[in-house]
Amino acid sequence: MASTKYKIDSVLEKAGAFGRYQWFQVVLSSSGSFMVACHFLVIVFHSITPKHRCKLPEWENDTFSPFSEVHNQSIYQWIPVDKDGILDSCKIYTNNNETVECEEHVFDKSVYWGVTLNEQKVFNLSQLDYIIFIAV
Repeated sequence: MASTKYKIDSVLEKAGAFGRYQWFQVVLSSSGSFMVACHFLVIVFHSITPKHRCKLPEWENDTFSPFSEVHNQSIYQWIPVDKDGILDSCKIYTNNNETVECEEHVFDKSVYWGVTLNEQKVFNLSQLDYIIFIAV
């Protein structure tokens, strides 16, 4: 009795090459994973609320971080401070020494420019691993 042994190459040759239909199936089956990975990456932009405070009315080029001693004094003159010494992020004093809601804010831009993920702990390593796994 003679047995016929097929090698994998000869089977693939008889079945046909990797054509348009196979590419369509690969793209179709991987598109769901790609969309999920994109949704998980949104956390990079939406999970952080940057530090902010009200814009000082007398400073045209106000920044979040004080750039001089006079600017620092103005910040503490206009922005209410809580019992822990933290500046209120949404209220400002008026000329009558009343607190009102801000109309404009200044933001700490150091979170988004020149800072690595380890320094800001945007999301932990397990989430990053999961995102990479979904993307692949």
